[in-house]
Amino acid sequence: MDNQKGEKMKPVKSIVLILICCLSIIFLSESAAGQDKLISDGELIVERYLLEKRISLEPESEEYAQFLNSILWGGVMELSKVGTDFVKDQYDLEALEAYCIETVIQILYDDYVPGPPDPPAESYVEPQSFSDDKNQTFSYSRSLAIQYARDYYDNYNSSYPAFTSDCQNFVSQIVKRGGFGMSGDGDGCRSENTYSEWYMIPNPDPTIFCLGDGRYFEWSTGWTVVDHFKWYFTYNNSYAQNLGWTSSYSTAAIMLAPGDVIQLQILGSDGTWIGSHSVFVTKEDSTGLYVTSHTDDYLDKKLSDIPLSSSKRLLLIRFP
Repeated sequence: MDNQKGEKMKPVKSIVLILICCLSIIFLSESAAGQDKLISDGELIVERYLLEKRISLEPESEEYAQFLNSILWGGVMELSKVGTDFVKDQYDLEALEAYCIETVIQILYDDYVPGPPDPPAESYVEPQSFSDDKNQTFSYSRSLAIQYARDYYDNYNSSYPAFTSDCQNFVSQIVKRGGFGMSGDGDGCRSENTYSEWYMIPNPDPTIFCLGDGRYFEWSTGWTVVDHFKWYFTYNNSYAQNLGWTSSYSTAAIMLAPGDVIQLQILGSDGTWIGSHSVFVTKEDSTGLYVTSHTDDYLDKKLSDIPLSSSKRLLLIRFP
C-alpha cells in the first residue's frame, strides 16, 4: 500500500518541479528585462545631458567611458545626485549608475582578469610586524607626497605624460615623490602589461612603430592601472597594506590618514569588483578625510561627497 502511495505521488512531484522551473525562468526573464530597461533609461539621461550641454563625445571611446566614470564618482554634479534637471528621482540615479557601470566595464575593462579578492575592511587584523626586508629599502615621507599632490593636482608635471584617465598615473607620481623607487625598465614602447614592475621612464627616440599617446614614455601598468598598482604594492611587495573594502566613510577615516591611497571600485554583472578610480588622501579633520585626484582634477574633496552604493565601494591602502 505504501509503495502505491509513493507511485501516485511521483507525478505530483514532477508537476511541482516543472512549475518551479517555469516560474524561475519567468522571474529571471522579467529581472533581465527590468535591468535592460534600467540601463536603457540611464543611457537616455546621458544622451540628453550631452545634447543640452553641447558636449561631443564619441560613444565607445575612452573619453566617453571616462566621462561616465566621472559621473559614477560625483564628478558631474547634475548627474550625480537626485533633484537636478536631469536626475528627477532615485530611479533615474539608479538607471544612470547601471548604465555607467556596464559601459565603463565594456569599454575599459573588457579583458579584465580578477586578482586576489579583497577582504572587508572591518575584518582587518593588524599584523605583528608591518615592515620586512623590502620595506627597509624605502623611507616614505607623507609630507613630501602630500605637498606634491597639492602642487600638481591642476598643474600637470611635464616630466610625466598626461593621460585621458590620469588618476593612477598621478597617484604613482605622488608616492614616488614620497620616497618609493621605480622597478623595471620598459619593454620598448609605451605600456608593458605587468604588475610585478612599477615604472614610468622617458622613451626619447621611439621607433616609427611606437604610436599613440605617450609614445615618448615607457611604463608598466603597475604604474597606470588602478588594480595593478594595488597588486604591485600590497601583494607582490609589502610596501603598503591592503586594509580591505568598505562602504563606510567613518571606517575609512579610522583606518587611513593623509598620505594614504583610496581606490574606488565598481561591481560588474559577473560579481567581480573592479578598481575604476584612484585618489590620494591629503587632509583630515573631525568630519573625516579629504582626497585629491586627477582626471577629475580636485584638491581636498571631502571623501563623503563621493557617492557610494551597493555597486560602488572604497578600497583602503595604507602606506608605512
